[in-house]
Amino acid sequence: TLLVGHFPHAAKEIDGEDTTPLHLVCGRQYPFETLQELVVLLLEKWPEAVKEKDFGGRTPFELFEATCEMRIFTKEDEQTIIVNIKKILLYVDKLCGDPIDNGLSKEMVNFFIDIEWWNGVLLVVDRY
Repeated sequence: TLLVGHFPHAAKEIDGEDTTPLHLVCGRQYPFETLQELVVLLLEKWPEAVKEKDFGGRTPFELFEATCEMRIFTKEDEQTIIVNIKKILLYVDKLCGDPIDNGLSKEMVNFFIDIEWWNGVLLVVDRY
């Protein structure tokens, strides 16, 4: 988080395997406590990263789903964090794609308010 805080453009770096920092976060087993924070931080700097595909043709969401299949959940709140991250990635993907309807935009705003991601709310307002 320190690197992205001082060098926001670092969130937009793509390596030789077409991997973005969001791919790296979504494809590794970070502690549950920091995972959502890292995803949100990177999306705030470059929301369109959700659309990027790595050398294997995988989006960050697809990597995240594959990583989740290998994880063992020991607490109920860990499952909630995983569901939240999936929703965050899917909603930002929709915001970076085709126009969204009024119902979906309200759903997104309510969800982002519930998880207290205020920049997510602003992203909906900016893109809707």
